Amino acid sequence: MSMNGAIKKNFKKLLKKVLVVWPDEEYVMLIHTKIPKRWAYLVEVVSYLKKNTEYDLTVMDCIDPLFSNGEILTKIASNDYLCVILMSRFETPGGIIKLSKWIKQIDPLVHIMIYGDLAGLIPNFFKRIDSLDAIVTSGDWEVGISDYLSFLNKKILLSEVRGVEIRQEHEWIPAT
Repeated sequence: MSMNGAIKKNFKKLLKKVLVVWPDEEYVMLIHTKIPKRWAYLVEVVSYLKKNTEYDLTVMDCIDPLFSNGEILTKIASNDYLCVILMSRFETPGGIIKLSKWIKQIDPLVHIMIYGDLAGLIPNFFKRIDSLDAIVTSGDWEVGISDYLSFLNKKILLSEVRGVEIRQEHEWIPAT
């Protein structure tokens, strides 16, 4: 890649495009039990980010038959995302493992973050997944996500990121 190509790639990353994904699920739950949790866990977080940040957000929820892993990966291949944020629930760890590895193969520069109740309960499980860069382990998820995105855009220091464990140089930095 030429110097101009590298500069353009880095500049595009600063455009603050963020993809938020509810990954494939391991088992089937009744639809009436999914929708209220999705409202609380996905829509509220995205609403907070849209209201309180300047990021260009795209949301893809695999409950919709139109959004499969293939469509998510196509979206990543055709866009320069700063970060892909994956929701972690009891039914999604397999989807997180598969999808995060495929995402890094397509775009090694994209940052991959997870949040959700499973991320807070078993962060050490997720730390073993080399393709993950950040895990919201405590506090309000939307605040941790917002702080991490601000850190990536060099608006705040690492020590100011609340509730997020961050991988740097193959080592996990504990949450503040």
